[in-house]
Amino acid sequence: TARLRANRRQYISLALGIFLAIFLVTTLFLAAQGFILAQAEQTNRNVGKLDAFLVDEPDVSDETLLNFDLITEIGHVYVTASVEETGSYLGYYDATATAQMYRTILEGRMPESAGEIAIEQSALIALDLDRNWQIGDSITLSLVPIDGQSEERSFTLVGILKDQSTKLDAYKNTTTSEEFVKQFPALLTSHEEVEFDSGRTAVHRTFLIDGGKLADPYIDKFYDAVDRAGWGHFHAISATGALNDMDEFWVGIADDEGVLMTIIMGALL
Repeated sequence: TARLRANRRQYISLALGIFLAIFLVTTLFLAAQGFILAQAEQTNRNVGKLDAFLVDEPDVSDETLLNFDLITEIGHVYVTASVEETGSYLGYYDATATAQMYRTILEGRMPESAGEIAIEQSALIALDLDRNWQIGDSITLSLVPIDGQSEERSFTLVGILKDQSTKLDAYKNTTTSEEFVKQFPALLTSHEEVEFDSGRTAVHRTFLIDGGKLADPYIDKFYDAVDRAGWGHFHAISATGALNDMDEFWVGIADDEGVLMTIIMGALL
């Protein structure tokens, strides 16, 4: 008892030190986690919630992709035409792609009926640099269907969107002679829009990946299939929103944990 009284101040100091250390680690952990969540939300706003995408590969079926047990969800982005004046693309999403693309609406809403259109801000400005576009305005476009003949169509502007399509353009710094559609649509209609008289519809697939199955057998199987099939248009999105090849993608899946531990260990040291 006498020794306890004599060392009481030391014990109190030790307990206080342990408490402060736990408090510091917890605070750093929560701060790092908040940073990562904020970064993830910013990435989602820029490029959507998708983990990867495959552009205009009509010979690859959804069943083939799902057979790998690595892809958990497939969305479909339908690209129907390009705008003759600007080269931007027109299209629409299915319900799954709508959720994965996670579009930010600056004004108005997404199209719900035929004849309605929502346009990314920069694509809208490019249509007429001197015009102050407003929701409800009528827009007449000269559209070239994919592999088809030009048609003129009029729409009602119902939404202005934050730019996203340019951030998903994996080919902006490359040239290719292949006849396939590379870009995502910057102008969106509803799925009820009347089909064009000519041409075809290109389909981009968007994916969510099962992070719990990023083990070697699954990855190797997927690598082999991609190499064998020659899916040169498969692109993955890292934790920071960059478009990567597949090797970099698997590393990117673990980025959040790595950032978290780096912040905590750096602060403690």
